[in-house]
Amino acid sequence: MSEFFEENQEDQAFDDQMSEVEVDDSAPVDDESVAGQDIPDNVEEATPAVDLSYVAFSAHSDSVYCAAVHPLSPGLVITGGGDDTAYIWKFAKQADTHMDTDESTGELAGVSSSFPRGEVISTIKLSGHTDTVTSVGFNFNGSLALTGAYDGLVKIWQVETGELVQTLEGPEDVEWAHWHNKGNAVIAGSRDGTVWMWLTHNGQCVHVFAGHDGAVTCGSFTRDGKSIITGGEDGTVRQWMPKTGQCRHVFAIADAHQADVTCLASGGADADFVLSGSADGTVHLYQLSGKRKLQTFLHSKQLDEDTANAAAAEAAAARREAREQAALATVREGDEMNEEDGDFDDEGYDSEGEEKHDAVLGVECVGFANGEFKWVASGGMDKTMKVWDTMTGTVRCTCLHGGSVVALVWHSTLPLVATAALDNVVRIWDARNGKLLQELTGHNDLVTSIDMVPITAENRVEGAGDATDMIISVSDDHTSRVFFVNVPALVTA
Repeated sequence: MSEFFEENQEDQAFDDQMSEVEVDDSAPVDDESVAGQDIPDNVEEATPAVDLSYVAFSAHSDSVYCAAVHPLSPGLVITGGGDDTAYIWKFAKQADTHMDTDESTGELAGVSSSFPRGEVISTIKLSGHTDTVTSVGFNFNGSLALTGAYDGLVKIWQVETGELVQTLEGPEDVEWAHWHNKGNAVIAGSRDGTVWMWLTHNGQCVHVFAGHDGAVTCGSFTRDGKSIITGGEDGTVRQWMPKTGQCRHVFAIADAHQADVTCLASGGADADFVLSGSADGTVHLYQLSGKRKLQTFLHSKQLDEDTANAAAAEAAAARREAREQAALATVREGDEMNEEDGDFDDEGYDSEGEEKHDAVLGVECVGFANGEFKWVASGGMDKTMKVWDTMTGTVRCTCLHGGSVVALVWHSTLPLVATAALDNVVRIWDARNGKLLQELTGHNDLVTSIDMVPITAENRVEGAGDATDMIISVSDDHTSRVFFVNVPALVTA
C-alpha cells in the first residue's frame, strides 16, 4: 500500500494564482446576490407540497445520519443511523407509477417527470453495533463497506452478502471513518483525541495518530490519498503522513480557530489545499506544502448574547427534542436514568436549566468547487450558504435558507451547490449568482446529510430517465431519499 502514500510534489503553478488575502471580517455581503434569489417570502414556514423523491428507504427506526452511494452502481446505497444499524439497499424502477406534476404550475424545472417512481428491491441489514452509526462508506471498487459507530468499533462488510469481514477495535467513540480512495485502508477519528489507521484485509492497526487535545471531530485522506488531514475540539488542523505515521504539520495557534473545528475539505488540482470550518464562525484556507494559512473567511459575525441566544434557539430545540425522545425511550425500557448515562449532564446549561448558546453561529460544512472554478463554499448555523472567491477573497453570493445549513456538496463539473438545511429541504444553487434553482422536498423532518453523484453512460441508474445527477439525502424522519435531477434543465430554466 506504500505507493498510495508517496509524498506529493509541490505544484507552484496553482499556488502562484492564489492570493494571500486576509479577508476583512467586516466585508459586506453582496446585497444584490441575496436580493436576487428566488426564495419564498415565508421560507421558514413553508411546508413541502409534494414529495419529489424518486424513492424513499424507510427501514431505519431512528434518525438517519450518514449515507454513501456505490462507486460503480449508484442504485446501491448504504445508510446508518441512531438505531445502531446500517443497511445496504438497492432500488430500481417501479412499474406503472409516474412522478406527479403540478398542473397549476407546469413541469417542475430540473426534475424529470418522464420516469416512474422507484422502489427498494433488496435490503441487507448490518447489525452488531451497540450505539449510533456515525459513518458509512464503500471502498474504491465497491466490494467492501465500512460502518463506524459511537461504540468505538469500525466494521468491514462484504457488500454482496452482508457478511462481516473485520471488526476494527481501538478508539473510543468513533466520530468519523473513511476509506482510502485507492486501497483497502481505513482511518477513523475518535473522541479520545486519536486517529487510527487499519489495513482491512487482515485488520492490522498500522498507526495511531495522537496529538489532538480533545475529540477529533473531522478528518479524511486528502484527494490524492497521500496525506491525512484532521480537525479537533482543540481548534487545530493537522496534517499526518500515513506512510510513516508522523505529524507533518500543526497549523500555528495564530493560524488556528478559536473554537472546535467542525468540518474539513481537501481541494486543489494537486490536493495541496485544505478548507476548515469552525464553531467560531470562521473558515480558513490552508496550503499544505507551504505550511501556511492563505485566507480567513468570516462566515458569521460576533453577535450580542441576546441575539445569539434567540438565533440559536431554533437549532437547539431540535437537539433538546432528540434528548427528550431518548429519555422517554430509556424510561420505557425500564432503565435507570443517572448522571453516568451521559444523556443528562449539566455541561452546556445554566443554573436554571436553560441551554446556553455561543455568541457566534458556527460553520457546519465547507467544500471546494470542482473543475476550473477557484471558489469555495461554507454553510452554517446562521441559515446561509456562502460562496467565496479565493482569488479575490470576497463573498460572491449569500444563499438564504429556512434553517441551519448542515451539509453542502458541489456539482462534479458545474458551478452548482446542493445544500441540506434544518428546514427539511434540499436545495440546488447557482454559485455564480446565488440563484435558487431547485427545492427538493419530501422529508418531513430535519435533513442531516446529502451527497450528489453524476449519472453517466457507464453507471446509468434504472429509471433515471433524462436525469444527469442523483442526490441522496438522510433525515431525522428515519428515511433516506433519492432525487434525480436534470442539471441542464435547471441551468436553462
